[in-house]
Formats: sequence, C-alpha cells, structure tokens
Amino acid sequence: MVSTLEPRNARKTNVLAAVALAAAALMAGCEGSSSGSPIGAGDVLEARDERGAPVTLRIDAVENDAKDADGDLFLYTVSYRDPQGGDWKPYCRPDRDGRMVAIPLQGYWKASGDYVAAEDVITFGCTSGVVGKCARWGYKPWKTVGGVSLRNHHLACVRMARADYCGDGRSHTREGTRIQIYDRLGIQKREEEAGMVFEAAWGPEGAVYVGKARYAEPLESLVGQCEGRLRGRTRLDTESLDARSVAERYPEALLFNESQVVAESP
Repeated sequence: MVSTLEPRNARKTNVLAAVALAAAALMAGCEGSSSGSPIGAGDVLEARDERGAPVTLRIDAVENDAKDADGDLFLYTVSYRDPQGGDWKPYCRPDRDGRMVAIPLQGYWKASGDYVAAEDVITFGCTSGVVGKCARWGYKPWKTVGGVSLRNHHLACVRMARADYCGDGRSHTREGTRIQIYDRLGIQKREEEAGMVFEAAWGPEGAVYVGKARYAEPLESLVGQCEGRLRGRTRLDTESLDARSVAERYPEALLFNESQVVAESP
C-alpha cells in the first residue's frame, strides 16, 4: 500500500502540542454506551496531555469508520476546552479527507515512542497522526491475524511512519512524504511504483535493518545517532538487501517500507 504522510495544519493546538504522536492519555475507564462504542457522544472527560497537564475533553460524535471493512473501528469527534477562554476547540487537525476525528486505543506512548500497555488509560489517536493512521491501515492492536496479535505490528507501524529508526522517539521524516508499506501477514501488500526504493524493515522498538534513510541523511550519521542499535544492520555492513532477504535474515522484522530517493534532509 502506498500512503502519504499528510502535512500538518499550521494552526497550533495549545495544550495538545504533540497530537501527531499520541494525543492525550485519558485517566478514565471504558463504559458501554448505546452506540456500542467505549465512550458515548456528550461525555465530558478529565484527561492529561502528553506533558501531564490537565485537559478537559468532550465527545461530540461517535461513528463507525465507513472505510473499515471489519466494522470495528469507531471515529470520535473530540473537542478540548481552551484553558484560556474556556471555548471548545477541535482536538484533532484535519486528515487528508478533511476529517477531524480520532480513534481510541488502550494504553499510551511516552515521548521516547515507547508504548505503555496501561489497561486504565486510553489514547485518542487522531487520524491525521500516525497512531490513528496505523489502526486505519489495518494494524488494529486488539485483533489477531492467523493467531498473531497485531499489537506489535501497530507499534512497528508507528515507528515506521515517523521514521523513528533509533526507537527513541526522534523522527527522521516530513509529513507529506509518500511511502509504501507492506508486511509479513499480507495486511498491506507491496505495489509496484516507479521511483520507490526499499528503505527499512521495522519492529516495535524501531528499525531492524536500514537500506537507506528516508531523506538524504548519511547512514553513518544515522548509525551513530542510534547508539549501537543499527550497527551491523544497514547497507554499510552487508550487501544491499531487498525486503525478502531482510525478512529471511531478521525474523523480528514485521513491517517493510519503501520511499523515494530524495536529495534533501528532513
């Protein structure tokens, strides 16, 4: 599957500065509602943003994702109360369809990109951000395919979408970048597209092997930044490997991606 990482809206969202990664973690349990979703329209929730600051959220609408064939993805229209003026403002930035909606996912992400599987915490991942996108791409952490949980596939997808090679939360990409995604399970399949070149293989903790950086960043620099994680695991150390060869050599690799060759740094 080929996808585009949409450019961010220039508008800032005050308390939700890092909404593209994980949005806010809700310190609230899930209760049933008439819609069948965990939290219903009209609910007001006391939450904390990624910096730990309190924020009040309001659920304005809940709907099934019309693009989801399984029927188990709910899209939430969420507002947050502006701490300055008290007005309700959209929680999410628009995605490529102009929708400002989010998907609730159990647990939360640290600034390092590490996932914490807290049963009493929910993260609203906006569909304009990687956490929500990866669920819509089919990597639903609550599902299994062929007896394999997709939790780690979702985590690997988040690392991949952000080009978080080192697994430390640092992004090496730009939004608006075209990438191709595929995996071992066939949830997303490779498509031929001119100009796309194998970039990397991914696991839940970051890159497993890197053939090239998404932008024109020298692999030597990338290896140095990753503090040993990528030593022996790049094109510098082996012959140039394609995705099939990488999959055979590194069984821990779950997702693979291709990107275009560009001459700019991120």
